Amino acid sequence: MTSQMNAESFHTLLRTHEPPWLLAVSGTDEEAIIWTDDLLKGGFESRFVRGQKMVQTQGFFDEFAAALQFPHFCEGGWDSFAECLRMLGTLPTTPPAVLLVLNSNRLLDSEPPRELQIALHEFVGTARSSTVPNYSPSVGPQAVHFVFQATPAEYPTLIERFRSVGCELTPVDDEAWKPLR
Repeated sequence: MTSQMNAESFHTLLRTHEPPWLLAVSGTDEEAIIWTDDLLKGGFESRFVRGQKMVQTQGFFDEFAAALQFPHFCEGGWDSFAECLRMLGTLPTTPPAVLLVLNSNRLLDSEPPRELQIALHEFVGTARSSTVPNYSPSVGPQAVHFVFQATPAEYPTLIERFRSVGCELTPVDDEAWKPLR
């Protein structure tokens, strides 16, 4: 089991291109949405997608396309998804990008485990490729991290389900990410 990440190491990590790129948080949807707003105020580019809308592969593609405003040529399918998702690291912005997946325990849960495995592989590939220079070489690369949220009751299911497809999420301490409101 990976030890939990504290506030200082968490915020430092989000500004780098270093792994771990797949992180896990336990809390309510409302806390997670407030946190994405706080990230925006803190100089991050952040978006969230809803796991309950992505229980099937087509819903997964549609939710990401809407949240990230994928171009028209991203028509669904893993190859197209990968191409569009990897554009995150080449956007003409300098802030680090954080993508929060709400209710992550529901992510592709109506599909065979292989679909979740492919999605996680694409997330890691995107984070790795985020070291590619942006459109303007003077702004440098954009860091990309993925944060998977589940309620405290569903959190153990999230960790175990991802582990069952070969993905070890890095847990983040509650104090490191929860909004101070």
